[in-house]
Amino acid sequence: METVEIKIKKTDFPRLRKVLESLDYLEYCKVTEGDIDIISVVAEKSLEEEWNSDEDTRWDELL
Repeated sequence: METVEIKIKKTDFPRLRKVLESLDYLEYCKVTEGDIDIISVVAEKSLEEEWNSDEDTRWDELL
């Protein structure tokens, strides 16, 4: 399964919802409001590197 994040204007959401409802392969739709926290966006890459470290991979192989 893949996750897709889309940011649209609040006024355009009814149009998007209509399109999404017509998709038979859509499993889940979640709507959140508000601005994206810039600190989270900046930190995302470094957190990903820590989370997917070589050490984690070794534990996966061991378990």
